[in-house]
Amino acid sequence: MPWEFPVKGETVHEAMTHVVCCSDPEAEMHATLGGIGIGQIDSINAAGFIRAGALVPLLVRHTSERMGLYLYYAQRKDMPARVRRFIDFAVQRLQGGAAFHVPLAELRTRAA
Repeated sequence: MPWEFPVKGETVHEAMTHVVCCSDPEAEMHATLGGIGIGQIDSINAAGFIRAGALVPLLVRHTSERMGLYLYYAQRKDMPARVRRFIDFAVQRLQGGAAFHVPLAELRTRAA
């Protein structure tokens, strides 16, 4: 998968040579933590490790803030109660939560 960078106000996709290629963000994070290489890891997975000093932000001036977490559900009517509860829980837990997001200013202070 290509990496995404903002460059001069435009989103650029760049193919990167990889040692490990996976479609699981958590697996990529653990490979990076294990010293296999560098990774483009989302804030949800990386925030705690960045704050603990286990991950060090690189290329901070090219950090993309466009990526987000999306939850797809086929219908809004007749939605099972458990699905609605999960959606409400996820929004409440993630929206504006500092535990899952590292603002750009904080990334800069923790950068290599």
